[in-house]
Amino acid sequence: MDDDIRQTFVETSTMRSLREAVEVGRSPILLSGARGIGKTSMLRALARDWKERGYAVAYVDLWDHSATEHLIESIAQQMGMISDERRRESIVLSSSASSEEAWIDALAHVKEGLIILDEVDAIADRDRRAIATFRQLVRTGLRVVVSSETAVKALSVFSGVVGSDLTRIEVNPWSAKEISQIVPDEIEPGAALRIRQIAAGNPRVARLAIG
Repeated sequence: MDDDIRQTFVETSTMRSLREAVEVGRSPILLSGARGIGKTSMLRALARDWKERGYAVAYVDLWDHSATEHLIESIAQQMGMISDERRRESIVLSSSASSEEAWIDALAHVKEGLIILDEVDAIADRDRRAIATFRQLVRTGLRVVVSSETAVKALSVFSGVVGSDLTRIEVNPWSAKEISQIVPDEIEPGAALRIRQIAAGNPRVARLAIG
């Protein structure tokens, strides 16, 4: 996580629920909530924490089309399976199913790993290949955490690979106390109160109001 994100990150009740869910089991996790509610910040914090503990971690923003096009390669590189540029150049990832299956099989042998796919809505309607790859990743048994603004779309991507094992976490609106933690101390009390009211539990709106 970047230093500025680290400094402004707030440990919300939803974040604590997410950490607990990742720790206690390997079932896929769907983190859903409105835009600006803090999903990406939570996922980046989770990725940072697991990396600091020595685990293999991959974080992919699915709105990044270049990352989506080479989803398996991106994950493998972040998880240390492609350790340097020279080795990367020696590994050719074709678009064939057999090539992707080989990488999926290799990922399945990673003992402890975490794959985070941010904004799965990006592929839900338009990218059948990415959806197929996503479903294969879920089947590896690695911890997979996915975020979505629209749970219905996300559930369509999970279709056929998980049933009752899917853990769903809804990102709650921030409490007034949590919003207060991102309001600078120098802002006078009346203005701080207005910011909390305007934000209505959404940290992005609060930051925009702060300016």
